[in-house]
Amino acid sequence: NNSLETTATAIISNNMVLRKRSLKFRSRSFFSRLGGRNGAAHSSDADASNSNTDDILPLRRRKMKLGVGSQPQSVTKYIFAYVFGVLAIGFTLSFLQYLGKSILIKYAASAGTGTDTETEPVIGNLIHDKSESEQRQFLIEATQSTALRRSYTSKATEKVLLCIISAFYGDDKDEADKPMDMTRYHHKDIKYYFFVNQALENLTTPGWQKIVSEPLPFRRFITKSRWPKFRSFEHPTIQEQCQVVMYTDAAIKFTSLINTNTDDEEEDNIEKPGVVESLLDIARSVKESEQGFAQPKHPKNRKGISDEFNTIILREKDQQSNVDASMEWLREQNDFVDEIQIYQNTFFVYDLENDNFRRLSDFFWKRYSLEKDSWRDQPLWAYTLHHFNFTPADLALIFKDDRSRMGHGNHTGYKEVDTYNILCTAPDGHMTWGSTLIRCNDLKEWSNQCTGANSVKIDVKPHSAVMKSKAPKLPQYDATATIKNILPPRPEFGTLFVDIVDNYVIDDEDIPEEAKVIVQNDLHGSDQFPTHEYFAVEHWFNSYPADMFSDEPAFDIPNVTTASKLKLVTVWTNKQEPCPSIKSEVGGISYDCIDETYEIESWYSNLFKEKNFDIDGKAILGDLKLGPGRLYYELFWMYDVLIIPVKKAFPPKLKYGNVQRAVSQMRSGIPVLLEIDGHVMKDFMEKYNYTCAYTMANALENERAASKSKKTGGSGRYWTFEEAVEAMKSEDLRRKCQKEGLNIAQDYHPKKIAKKHLRALGYKGNFKC
Repeated sequence: NNSLETTATAIISNNMVLRKRSLKFRSRSFFSRLGGRNGAAHSSDADASNSNTDDILPLRRRKMKLGVGSQPQSVTKYIFAYVFGVLAIGFTLSFLQYLGKSILIKYAASAGTGTDTETEPVIGNLIHDKSESEQRQFLIEATQSTALRRSYTSKATEKVLLCIISAFYGDDKDEADKPMDMTRYHHKDIKYYFFVNQALENLTTPGWQKIVSEPLPFRRFITKSRWPKFRSFEHPTIQEQCQVVMYTDAAIKFTSLINTNTDDEEEDNIEKPGVVESLLDIARSVKESEQGFAQPKHPKNRKGISDEFNTIILREKDQQSNVDASMEWLREQNDFVDEIQIYQNTFFVYDLENDNFRRLSDFFWKRYSLEKDSWRDQPLWAYTLHHFNFTPADLALIFKDDRSRMGHGNHTGYKEVDTYNILCTAPDGHMTWGSTLIRCNDLKEWSNQCTGANSVKIDVKPHSAVMKSKAPKLPQYDATATIKNILPPRPEFGTLFVDIVDNYVIDDEDIPEEAKVIVQNDLHGSDQFPTHEYFAVEHWFNSYPADMFSDEPAFDIPNVTTASKLKLVTVWTNKQEPCPSIKSEVGGISYDCIDETYEIESWYSNLFKEKNFDIDGKAILGDLKLGPGRLYYELFWMYDVLIIPVKKAFPPKLKYGNVQRAVSQMRSGIPVLLEIDGHVMKDFMEKYNYTCAYTMANALENERAASKSKKTGGSGRYWTFEEAVEAMKSEDLRRKCQKEGLNIAQDYHPKKIAKKHLRALGYKGNFKC
């Protein structure tokens, strides 16, 4: 400031002296016009003028006397040349002085006063109407102001002093809030940013720079719109461009504190003097304050949090269940006090370089973003300020709600849950595969039944409908799961998930950097995808619709009875290795190996006819509540024991696969004899210590595996296959394994696994099943 003041003083002083030294070539009226409108200079200027004139006149008189000397012709010629030269120099210096002053005035007007070019002539006229000394003082003060204001706007970072931000998130632009036109208030020290989700990227936002945000992991649109409100300091644009942030709701207008002479009905069409100046003054005040954060108190003088919630319910701004959940949580907090100051969250201002707002926001957002209670932010924000014993700097009410701009019923009856949109896709030839049917079709069906109306919407599409250039344009999804295959990320996919299932060829380097991974066990995730976030989602048991939506089995549990000849069966879709053989010395049993395709409807008729099974397969398949799953169970119920060998033909499955075959058959209520081999089954035994198990391993491996899984059976090892078959003749053992199996299957119920699956895909809503 001192340097700039000295420079300005020197320029003006030198110009004034130079101009007065050429005084004899300038009329008095010209000097008077510059010095003051009435020809009278400031007293200090008059003193300076007298002093300088006394210094100049003796020299002038001496030159005049020299001009009447003894050599009149040469002297006259000399005098003529001298006069001409001095005239030229005088006018040149005057021009330079005028030019220098104009530049400095323009510099002060444009930079020092915080106004844009449209107002420069006004400021210029004010300066020209002042005396010489007043001009000098104004320019010094303007230079000081410039230095002060430019300290807020670093040329290195190119940050503006103030960023005004607003936001609206939704799925229908016709129901969105209509932001106020900010075009009139553009200024080099202010930027306007309006955040929207991708579904509203075409929303009209006059005067605002639109920021289309990436998908956010929240189920409520109102929570998503609160992210810019409370967390915009995390956005790179805001970090790079802004020093101070002013948040405002979208549907607002200026109050009479700023535009006192305007009609509310024509508010957007009339120039509002003082708006820009007021906004910048607020930004400077917040930046210079100790709090670094300013917010107005609630104008209605709410008595406390309960009073605020009562008003929220009265005006249908939220649901009673949400309010009750909020109050329950608040009362659990040791420092909760009901009657505290309520602040208005319509707008507030904070300094990005001050950590106070960040600390407050971190605490607030940790609870609010869980979406477990009220979506209204003022009560929780009031508690947050109380918790930190923090009082914001006071802020005048320069904005108020504008109901004419509000969408979705003036913010009443706001729906509890915003639809979470999921795309589930697979290669065209895989759409009928079991993994696709389970991970997409069955998940969709279960979600429709158990997440509530419009909570989750799952579209199931083949890759050709997603990736081909001629395919219809996709809507905006929150998440996309591609099954057993990889897709390149696209904005409309939302968060991309690659669901590996049993495609063990895919490894970490194949997955796009921004994608996430779904696997079937933690070992697969940690081994194969160390640089990606992964979620372990097992297959649930596969029975039939009526049963899968029932907590308890939707059928009568088969009775375990004495059998003169124990009927055993292996039902699998292998086609690569034979069923295990039973040595001939094991008597009193029959053993069938049914190795067919996954689609039982294509082969059941011949098998049932061959085995004389009296089962009406056609009627079962025609019942949507039963279908192929029930037909499998009817087949299981024709036997006493289900034998489940390990599929050894593909070693990665032994390590990274699942236990779906086991738990699906356990759910039928028929006792299961389970082979133990590979990491998946050993991990299963370590967790459940299931009784009816055997191994084909050698004695040493058998003993080690049994010891690790706590399975001793009195002998410190698993049964061999023949020993296990012999043991299964016991009714008590079969009843025990039946009970254990049914309990284990409950852990793989769709009610649990589907919740886990939807949570992995980012859904944070409620479940009603």
